[in-house]
Amino acid sequence: DMKIDDAITLMQETAQELRKDPMMRHYIWSPLEMQGVQGFEEGCPILRMRFRTAPEMQWDVSRAFNLLLKQRMEAQEIDLGVPRLSVSMEARSESRMEDTSGTDLSMERGEESRSSSNEEPHKKPAPPKPAPRPTQAEIRQDERERHGTSAQAKPQAQGKPQSEAYARPHGENGDE
Repeated sequence: DMKIDDAITLMQETAQELRKDPMMRHYIWSPLEMQGVQGFEEGCPILRMRFRTAPEMQWDVSRAFNLLLKQRMEAQEIDLGVPRLSVSMEARSESRMEDTSGTDLSMERGEESRSSSNEEPHKKPAPPKPAPRPTQAEIRQDERERHGTSAQAKPQAQGKPQSEAYARPHGENGDE
């Protein structure tokens, strides 16, 4: 674990070193600006900082900064944050602690202990029931839809207009 002030100092020192680099110094236009704590992920603060860079060079500067920061962390033997996992196991009651049957993790031993104690084996869950079969009415409806004889009329193409109200050539009604 590293204190947040130490992390900020390390990042600022890394930024100063990067600004002295002959390849990168022309692309970095401002010192590293601490913008604050962006949020927390898995209990670790996410620091937000930024450089002002030459146009389209932000990605190169970012990669160079991250590489230099990682190298400095390795030199100081600082590990990057690793996601934390907390596991807690508790007994439910004293009677559970005294009862040792069923606590054997080996499958073979579990079967032996079950057969020697003449207990009923655990029942397997019932297989899922098959889907219901379609009714005769549903079968007839499907056949009608397949053969095109359903009760609903299918949409028809319009074809030619019945009247010539929309098909007159320009100028017939005095629209000259």
